[in-house]
Amino acid sequence: MNLSIIIPTHSRGKQVLTAVKSIFQTCPVDIEVIVVEDRTTEGKMALEEHIKQGLIKYVSNDTGPFGAAGTRNLGVSHASHRYVLFLDDDDQILPGYIERLLDYLSNPTANWGFCDQIRKSDEKKARANSSMILSNAPFKNK
Repeated sequence: MNLSIIIPTHSRGKQVLTAVKSIFQTCPVDIEVIVVEDRTTEGKMALEEHIKQGLIKYVSNDTGPFGAAGTRNLGVSHASHRYVLFLDDDDQILPGYIERLLDYLSNPTANWGFCDQIRKSDEKKARANSSMILSNAPFKNK
């Protein structure tokens, strides 16, 4: 499958457990899931069974650069697959998403991409107007 899903988390055990469960409910079994916890232990406690069963890689960010960027980068350093997908700890994977993503990744000219999101609130659902954009243009760092 060649996909590592990295979930950075900080003090959100319940949310990260929901995110991890959404992966296992909707994704093929050969997905690598890496949870990187930034200077807390709530996620580790909530994910104890998943960790014991070897279903996820759990990484504690106790000494490296902290915050969202540092935690994501630490997750990438532990990834063993070709492609990386970042999932926030308060988000969920929808059914069919991974299969569709992997279809798009099979495009040999794509160097990077992004996708839309569905946001739920009491008032409305909002969906970005474009989905699964892939580009062969180099990603530019500023």
